[in-house]
Amino acid sequence: KALSFWGEGVEGDVSLEVKRISAVGCKVGASYESELEDAEDQAESGSAYLTEEETSEVAMEEHGEKAHGEKAHANHGHGDSHNNIPKENNAGTARWTLHTAKWGTLTTVSGSVLTDGKHDSKNPDTSQPLFASVVPYATDEDNGRIFFYMMGSHHLHKSTLTVSQASINPMLYAVGGCGTSTSSVVDVQDPRCAKISVSGAIHPCGTHSVGEHCDAVGSEALFAAHPTMKDWPEDHDFIVHELVPLDDGFWMLANFGGGATITPELYSSCEKDAIEPHSIQGGSAVVATSFLGNGYPVNMPAWSATAKRARWLVHNSLWATISTLNENGDGTFGNIRAITDGATTELSTGLPVFNLPDVDPVYDHCTDLYRSGCSQPCYI
Repeated sequence: KALSFWGEGVEGDVSLEVKRISAVGCKVGASYESELEDAEDQAESGSAYLTEEETSEVAMEEHGEKAHGEKAHANHGHGDSHNNIPKENNAGTARWTLHTAKWGTLTTVSGSVLTDGKHDSKNPDTSQPLFASVVPYATDEDNGRIFFYMMGSHHLHKSTLTVSQASINPMLYAVGGCGTSTSSVVDVQDPRCAKISVSGAIHPCGTHSVGEHCDAVGSEALFAAHPTMKDWPEDHDFIVHELVPLDDGFWMLANFGGGATITPELYSSCEKDAIEPHSIQGGSAVVATSFLGNGYPVNMPAWSATAKRARWLVHNSLWATISTLNENGDGTFGNIRAITDGATTELSTGLPVFNLPDVDPVYDHCTDLYRSGCSQPCYI
């Protein structure tokens, strides 16, 4: 019999008097609204409140304990399994999110191999600056292996793929929302919106460390998720690559209670019936709106107008990945944040700002690296 309490932004000794305990989201087949009504009925009748003796017992158990947030569960710069998704369901949520999302942010310390190609990608220099880019990817249905279709052959050590559930539903892009439907939507930065970072090394198929039948399995997964890839020019040297996760390389936040780590074994062996959409409860109903952009012009400027295109993209983006080195400086990490450069085009600055609470794993990484003199502590 143990109770854990979590408060965002709170760390240290707290004095907590529990007056009422109720639960919503536990009954199979029951709606959120019906369970909420039951909880309110219990509160009115007094059955949901603790007796004086029970309150005293809880106070004694919790006295001196700390209220934890995201930061309090640091592990490999990520987190520990303290969210309120049952531990056995974490892998299923991760598998569903990664398989359904189709694109994410790739953060690496081997940036030049993805840009000018002048660096020896087989022996990446750890002094290279941090680099991040949005990339398409795919996972296979059997084991959730993660594949990329890259130009040339690259060995990208210390890399992280960061994915948000908010990328799945285009109907919510215009409001920066996250949810499996428009009936229960939360902000992309809300803990209930699943966000995952997978850290490890990326290698081309046919080389060390990748899984069996890498090219065949990867090609099938990539072409199913991105059919146009089959028609990409052959003379551009596109090669299937696989992300090989670290033993503690999976970090996920998908509900209140802090981040959760998942072992690669649990992730890859997840039962099929556990891989299901991550339903968000308690959100707000919104009206689906087509994304047209609230900046001028409505249509994205031509690719040749680089400055105008960049400003349009920054102004119309409502969230992004904040990328940084991990807490030990020996790897990378990314997390999702809501961003803005101004409410209107008249107020647009071209410089995105975001809320970074001190319970976010990225907060420690960015501030510690900045204090140590690192010139590129974070990357948006």
